[in-house]
Amino acid sequence: MKPTRSLVNVELYYLVYVLLLCGVSFVFPVVRDTGIHIDNAFLSPSLSLPFGTDRLGRDLFVISLEGIRNSFMIAVAATTISFFIGTFCGILSGYAGGLVDAVFMRVLEVFQAFPGFLLALAFAAFLGPSF
Repeated sequence: MKPTRSLVNVELYYLVYVLLLCGVSFVFPVVRDTGIHIDNAFLSPSLSLPFGTDRLGRDLFVISLEGIRNSFMIAVAATTISFFIGTFCGILSGYAGGLVDAVFMRVLEVFQAFPGFLLALAFAAFLGPSF
């Protein structure tokens, strides 16, 4: 099924919106009080509270910006680490060849043979419960 032009535009606008929010949260860190204020519980969105408040009276917009910033930092860190590990393994495999190349290829084939969720489940079972 070919995506329609309007659907692609909506997705691009959403991507730009998320990137803008992420940029705003890095450039202008929000320093609002995120403490518990029961008297402000479940307030509807307004100009001062763009997303409203939760059941404890916390500003949902501030919480969302902090979550976006943390998620973006984790994504950049994971991408950077995997880039360097993959580059190192690729250079080592290409330079050494032979047995080293064969071992890297078999390990990568094992990772590609299983779906990502199944592999994550196996790692979670292997590591056990955390705190």
